[in-house]
Amino acid sequence: MICRQFRPTAATRHTIAKKIRLFESTSYRCALFSTQQSTRKVALQLDYYYSAQYAGVAVAERQGLYTERGLELIVLPDCHVGTEAKSVREYQDAHPEALAVGTAEQNVLVPALARDPSLRVRAVAAMFHRSPLGLAALPGGGGGGPAG
Repeated sequence: MICRQFRPTAATRHTIAKKIRLFESTSYRCALFSTQQSTRKVALQLDYYYSAQYAGVAVAERQGLYTERGLELIVLPDCHVGTEAKSVREYQDAHPEALAVGTAEQNVLVPALARDPSLRVRAVAAMFHRSPLGLAALPGGGGGGPAG
């Protein structure tokens, strides 16, 4: 499907698509950015406080980039670790006209979905191109755990 209406500027593309990565498909982007519809509500559940890691979201909001594209950003209240998917699902169920998205680490999201498959959420993007997790050991440590 080709969408002629989705032609964001470089700044908009970087800030919206790259920073929060909330678009699943070309057809969804067309619907979300269509100039033929009214303002579209997008609810964002953060997995932490509205801190420096969400600078891209804050800058885009402050500069009016969401409004410019017909989006009304709603940052949902802080929630406990592990309840991000539940918060997204509850908001989406209560507001079917909106798009509810959230951020969560995979080591939090996967167990939450395993415990409650009724949440029906889908991971659509990663904030990093590869995992920031890593393991290290001191040379000669023996590999027998923390005690060596």
